[in-house]
Amino acid sequence: MPYLSTDNVLPHNQPGLDQVQGGQGGNSSRQREQSMQDRTRSAAPSPDASTPSNAIEARPSGVVPGTTGDETNLQSRLTSLALEPRQGRTLVNLGSFRRPSCICPIDKDCPAKNDNQDDCRSLVREHRKWMGVHSTRVKHWLPTTSDLEEVVGESEALDFIKILEKVTVQLAPGQSPRALRNALVNLHRSMDRMREKEMTQAVLDNTHIIDEIGHFLIDENLGERRTGFVPMATIEDLTRLHRKWLSGDLGVSANRGLLHDGNGGFSTDPEWPHNRSDDYFGHGRLVPADTWRTRAEMHRDGAHGPRVAGIAGTASSGARSIVMGCYGPEHNTYADRDAGTTIYYMGTALPRQEGSVEEEPTNVKDPVTYPESQVIASSTGAGPTSSTQAMIRSSTTGRPVRVFRGSQLPEINPFRPPEGYRYDGLYRVVGFRLLKKERQIYEFTLKRLEDTTGVYAQGPLRHAMPPPKVSGVRDKKRKLQDPSPPTPVSRASNPWRSERRDNNHERNLITMAE
Repeated sequence: MPYLSTDNVLPHNQPGLDQVQGGQGGNSSRQREQSMQDRTRSAAPSPDASTPSNAIEARPSGVVPGTTGDETNLQSRLTSLALEPRQGRTLVNLGSFRRPSCICPIDKDCPAKNDNQDDCRSLVREHRKWMGVHSTRVKHWLPTTSDLEEVVGESEALDFIKILEKVTVQLAPGQSPRALRNALVNLHRSMDRMREKEMTQAVLDNTHIIDEIGHFLIDENLGERRTGFVPMATIEDLTRLHRKWLSGDLGVSANRGLLHDGNGGFSTDPEWPHNRSDDYFGHGRLVPADTWRTRAEMHRDGAHGPRVAGIAGTASSGARSIVMGCYGPEHNTYADRDAGTTIYYMGTALPRQEGSVEEEPTNVKDPVTYPESQVIASSTGAGPTSSTQAMIRSSTTGRPVRVFRGSQLPEINPFRPPEGYRYDGLYRVVGFRLLKKERQIYEFTLKRLEDTTGVYAQGPLRHAMPPPKVSGVRDKKRKLQDPSPPTPVSRASNPWRSERRDNNHERNLITMAE
């Protein structure tokens, strides 16, 4: 539309274009300007049928379009022209054309999923495609040993024992709940500092800190601790330190006991004295909320044996552990669905037959719905893979499965760890169903155990601490014989307080507790 000026405005009292363009001799510039001024001073006339529909009205400054005057009292001064619908223009809600976001990783009722699909994603990872990309990935070399670890001093260990004794005193009947709360907060901060430092055998012998923690955790006192409102998170974190020091594993480097495998990765040092096997069912020596940075560390600690596979176990005894988040790049993934205490986990698939289309989607539903918890062979008589058979076996034995979540889970997943891998406790396979008959793709349903006592005891899901730090030449720690002043611990390590409180309020609580 051209710029609106007084030279191309049709005066309201001149109905014809011929009068504007010349008439009898034509209008001069001064006449057009005078006509414009007269029009702006007069009141707005009512719509005239003789006025051409393409005429453009010039409006004075301070007059709102569609009104008869200034901006005040607009509702009562609207003209009939403003109330008429505009011709040739349709209002469109652009939001109705947006594609819904996929929520398949956390909910089966995804608005972006088509009716003929089981999931928006591919159901399984295509191994050949994944290996082609995986072989080109850049390997990161990291040091395996370091002499620059900070050491727990004897006075620091004694301070930890005093805090633990204060918690025991506050558990007695008649004590202030607020004092117990403050003691527990200080205990967790002290544990966070302990897990960042190397312990020495001399400090263990001189302070008897292992015996003090063990006395707090013995079965005779554990019931009293739970009825005294000691959170399960506190018991799990104390158990983690106690088991680690009792076994003689006193280091804190994430890559301790590992060797470079020659391909840019790590392998377990066979001579390291603290290597453990993953051939067991249940927690073993693990504690919920244990964390690792790499799969090699998990293999070293007997958490999950395979370096790549997501399922560890055999078809005869069942699955021992699974990893969620062992995905490949470029959306070459498994369509697992995570609801926290309930998990829907995909088994592995048979390889594609020779001559099949590589891009054939796996998420399109089969025309037949198969019975629940029933194994059905393919048209060629092939059954499920060995890893899938291990999961099927676990559904019949009822043995619990260790579940680990990885940082490669989708960001929409609220249970995704920020980095590395986290142990989230024991789950039981309660059912399965066949999704793709020819590829033998099964989906398994797992429920988290709610036991608080016994060999399968575990607390609720919680956000764990970050994985141990990797030692390297950039570390600026020094070996200390006595502890340095306590370093501040982030508020995220405190499971009883909101992270939204400001730093001043936090400092007040710390001072009051001490």
